[in-house]
Amino acid sequence: MEDTNVSFGKLIRHLRIDKNMSLKELSQITTLSKSYLSRLENEEKRNPTIFAVNKLGNALDLDIKTIEKLLVDEECHQDDEALEGIDKLLLNSTYTFAEKIATVEIQLLLRDIVRFLEVYCIKCNLSRQDEYELLELADKLRSVVLN
Repeated sequence: MEDTNVSFGKLIRHLRIDKNMSLKELSQITTLSKSYLSRLENEEKRNPTIFAVNKLGNALDLDIKTIEKLLVDEECHQDDEALEGIDKLLLNSTYTFAEKIATVEIQLLLRDIVRFLEVYCIKCNLSRQDEYELLELADKLRSVVLN
């Protein structure tokens, strides 16, 4: 979908209707509440969580790159709540990484690395597999950043 004037909410509604899907059906598939989906579609909620974006993308066969373009163009409104945990810090912020704006893909990889490091740091016995998994995550991040 190339129309850059389409908001994320309007796109979700359009795709849902094209698939002859009710809000209830989309709610059941995504495990997101009907009221949350309704607020997204009606643009009452403009900053969906990465969890919601992934669920909706999978349910509606929507490419993450398309979603990212739409969400980057929309105005973001921050909740007054304090940031809770690394997910909100890494996934609901705009920042640069390696002198580039951190894309959703980079944000997800950074989150995965931080989560892995949290577990890695508290383990008593580290295995070669642990080291390998951490290096794999770092390689994925490097690959995404360099492309």
